[in-house]
Amino acid sequence: MTHPAAAAIDGALGRARHLFLQFDGPVCDLHANQPQTAAADRLRAVLTAHDVQIPAAIADTSDPLDVLAYAADINRDLGAEADAELTRYETSAAATAIPAGYVHDTIASARESGRTVTIISTCSAQAMHAHLAPNSLDHQVEGVIGRDSYLPSPAAEHDLLHRTVDTLGIDPAACALIGQTTALLQAAIDHRIAAIAYAPNPAHDPAAGQAAISSLATVVLILRARPLPN
Repeated sequence: MTHPAAAAIDGALGRARHLFLQFDGPVCDLHANQPQTAAADRLRAVLTAHDVQIPAAIADTSDPLDVLAYAADINRDLGAEADAELTRYETSAAATAIPAGYVHDTIASARESGRTVTIISTCSAQAMHAHLAPNSLDHQVEGVIGRDSYLPSPAAEHDLLHRTVDTLGIDPAACALIGQTTALLQAAIDHRIAAIAYAPNPAHDPAAGQAAISSLATVVLILRARPLPN
């Protein structure tokens, strides 16, 4: 008897004509060598350089997008400066990030089975290209869609998926996302996109997602077994 979770993953991937991979997690571990907290610290330094009073919530957060949104709320120029600083940090981190296991096989299997693959993230497109190009993945994907300048973080994931679907001109119901963060998985569900949680570490299993995988090897096997009709 097929386990319900396995059947959900098989069904979601089997129906999907377009596969979205979240950059940080299913493609690579972006912050393995350069922690996310350090990025937030860099943005706080930008605020301090402009004599901005930093509230406790922004002083304590480890999420650079929270600091970026705060900078953008103050004024457009400060938001742009903070976004440029974050992009520099992300690009450096992406250039040294190790690709996730089976990510090359996942992309190849999707293409061979008649599907498109798009890499998406709330980090910058420049940073994603800094990882994809040296790992020979940039020409294997349909597109790369990243952060929209310094859009405030509460809407970032929904905006990202809206722009991805709109740019590609596709039906959300024909898409599947493999993602790691709860916010992006929930946004996918809200957009009627099949959401599969990538959880290589069971201790950090995302709360959202219709089903979860611990390795992209599962995706490779399903894609190879479910080619789309010509």
